[in-house]
Amino acid sequence: MPCLRTAIHPANCLWACTSCLHAGKRSETLNLCTSVHFPLMLTVSSTGRVFILAGAGVSAESGIPTFRGVGGLWRNYRIEEVASPEAWNRDPRLVWEFYSMRRRVAAAAKPNPAHFALAKLEDALQERLFVCTQNVDNLHEQAGSRSVVHMHGELFKSRCDICRRLPFHDTNIYDSPAELPRCACGGRIRPHICWFGEVHVRVGSNLPRTRRMHGVHGCGHVGGGRTRSQFRSPR
Repeated sequence: MPCLRTAIHPANCLWACTSCLHAGKRSETLNLCTSVHFPLMLTVSSTGRVFILAGAGVSAESGIPTFRGVGGLWRNYRIEEVASPEAWNRDPRLVWEFYSMRRRVAAAAKPNPAHFALAKLEDALQERLFVCTQNVDNLHEQAGSRSVVHMHGELFKSRCDICRRLPFHDTNIYDSPAELPRCACGGRIRPHICWFGEVHVRVGSNLPRTRRMHGVHGCGHVGGGRTRSQFRSPR
């Protein structure tokens, strides 16, 4: 069984669940980080699969605020007041000012050791690694990851709020007094973000991949791992 080694910062609290698909084999859950110099040592069988759920703490290590910690405010607005369909319908300019700020912050951020560790793990495991992130930045991709699923959308993409045009790469900043972007169909261009009250379509399409995992564990967020049966499909 291959042994994978890489360095990772302890504050990212990286956990993973490994599973063997052979009947009767017991899966192992390993704490992959205990100190700044402790190497990641993950033993996976030739058929073992790894699922990692990355939380906001991974990006926070790179200086990207979570908006869910102490205060949790932007210009005295709660995050729910600028990240929901209701907020978009009420004041799209305010929403774009919020996401323009987030784009500036994310563009200046750099991947940290957790991002590089996961990219290295993907190089070794290929399709047997499934990384699902709650973060909307592109730091995983900058570190070399190629198949991360962004369950809350992607900050540097936009889409039309009316037509079926596919999301497209967009790094523009739409601060006042700049005109808000419009689609050729006449619809408004919105951030490609899964807002409060929405379900991101790629979560449902990737659920079959999780059924081959024994458990679901995460990094960079508060809370322990879940068994597969506790990972429910969106309704």
